[in-house]
Amino acid sequence: MFFEDDDNCESHNGYVQIATAFCNVRLGTDKILTLTIVGRVEDQDAGFDNTNVFIDNDRLVISATSKGDKGGCGSLNSPDYTPEFWDPILLEKGDHTIFIECNSNDEQFHSGAVYLFAFQFADPP
Repeated sequence: MFFEDDDNCESHNGYVQIATAFCNVRLGTDKILTLTIVGRVEDQDAGFDNTNVFIDNDRLVISATSKGDKGGCGSLNSPDYTPEFWDPILLEKGDHTIFIECNSNDEQFHSGAVYLFAFQFADPP
């Protein structure tokens, strides 16, 4: 998910940006879900350019947010992840929903900010 260029550094979008995406998955057998997430977010203040990934609407799998190293305009950094490392997730046979939300939380310092997600399903051992 890409954020549009901000207002204070690029004079573009002067609004908070919110994006969501979801995917419904029907599994014929149990599967192991592995999530890979990478991002580049603002480096000015902590707690901005956030993302959360949920499984089945209420199971928070991972969150990420800016670190806040006071980098100013044009400075992006990798986000802090919670948890920092995560285990693959067992999804039982049936229907599941993967839900992603991203929120800039303000209109500043996120020019070029992005989160990329990859989901891989494998048979359990």
